[in-house]
Amino acid sequence: MEEPIIFENPPPEVPSTSRRVHAFRKKAKGPLGCQRERERRTTLHETLQEVKNLVPKTRLVPKCSKVSILNEASAYIKYLRQEDKLLSEKAEYLRRQYKILKTKLVVLKLQVR
Repeated sequence: MEEPIIFENPPPEVPSTSRRVHAFRKKAKGPLGCQRERERRTTLHETLQEVKNLVPKTRLVPKCSKVSILNEASAYIKYLRQEDKLLSEKAEYLRRQYKILKTKLVVLKLQVR
């Protein structure tokens, strides 16, 4: 079995993670990179505002942090799922009751004749 090669420091041609990130950020700068970043932030801001307007608790608060908007949205989605499940169960119960009553109605009509 071969022993793995262990480097105490990364080889000089491979920059460390922080250097790679920094180099990437430098490349992203410039007119096109700045414009893309601005568009990304604008889109993110608009999307968060849409989410904020859809969630009842955050709609009433003028300023909310991004985290609180996302937490409230998550809680609201859970609530809606529970409501959906409950309403589905009620609908199924009412369908069964409808079938039972329909059968009883047919029996009663036959008895009246």
